Amino acid sequence: MSQLSADERQARAINAAQAIAQEFGVQPGRAVILKDTNNTIVHLAPQPIVAKVSAEKRFRIEASSLEREVVVARFLGEAGAPVVRPTSTLPAGPHYMDGVELTFWDFCSHDPDAEISASEAGRSLRSVHDSLNDIRAKLSRLPVFTLQVDEAAGLLRTPENVPL
Repeated sequence: MSQLSADERQARAINAAQAIAQEFGVQPGRAVILKDTNNTIVHLAPQPIVAKVSAEKRFRIEASSLEREVVVARFLGEAGAPVVRPTSTLPAGPHYMDGVELTFWDFCSHDPDAEISASEAGRSLRSVHDSLNDIRAKLSRLPVFTLQVDEAAGLLRTPENVPL
C-alpha cells in the first residue's frame, strides 16, 4: 500500500473538488487548502464552498464516514444546532472520482485568533448533543465500533503491508 506525498494528495483533492463542482455549474475559482490531515479540506474560493476530500484511504477500506457526516450535519443544521452545514449550492455528496471521495460544505469564515469562553463552548456542545439525542431515531445504526480494528487486523495479516 503506497502512500501519496502531501503534494500528490493535495493535487488529487483539488482536481476532484474543482472538476465535480464544475459538473454542477459552480465555477470553483482558486483552491485554498485549509487543512491536510486524514482528509484534505479545500476552499473553492471565492465560492462559499469547502470540499472535504478523502484522496487516500489509509484505513476504513470497507467503510466511509463522509456520507454519514453529511446526513448527521444536515439533520443537526435543520434542528438549529451550531454546526457547519452541507452546502445547498450543489449536491453535498459524497461524490467519487478516480478513487477520490468527497463532500461539499458551506464555508464559514472565522478568526482563528478569536477566543470563546469555556461556558460558550459548553453551551454549543450541549446544544449539539441535545439535537443528536432528538434525531437519533432518524439515523441509521452505526456499524459496530470494531470495524476499523477488524480492518487494521486484516492489513496486518498481509506481510507486504507490515514493514520488517
